[in-house]
Amino acid sequence: MVSCGRLLVDTFVSSKELVRETSYDLGHLAKKQLKTVRIDYDDDMLPEIYKETSKLLQLVNHTETDTFLTFKLMLHFNILPLTKQLTTIAGNLWFRSLQNARAERNEMLLLHEFRARKFLCPDKKTFN
Repeated sequence: MVSCGRLLVDTFVSSKELVRETSYDLGHLAKKQLKTVRIDYDDDMLPEIYKETSKLLQLVNHTETDTFLTFKLMLHFNILPLTKQLTTIAGNLWFRSLQNARAERNEMLLLHEFRARKFLCPDKKTFN
């Protein structure tokens, strides 16, 4: 697997925690946050697009633009520095902060504080 051991940044999930918007799809966030217009493709037209090379190249260009917009949103929201700081404070795993596991972050923060004050915490109960 190519992504094994890599951090995965989901701008959709992160944007829900960082900004208040009416919609969190890429087109809306690009328009509101980056002041950039994103052209949308109709999924029903994909079989027709694959038949023509020129249209296929347009689709490749569109996908590349979407990737660039996602990257710009990640930089605009400062997702990596913010989640790294939250991870350092809470003491949990960075990839869990990137997944916005807020309850787990709070739990880890409390567990570290209890341990610093010499409290014994019971094991977490799991319900099957």
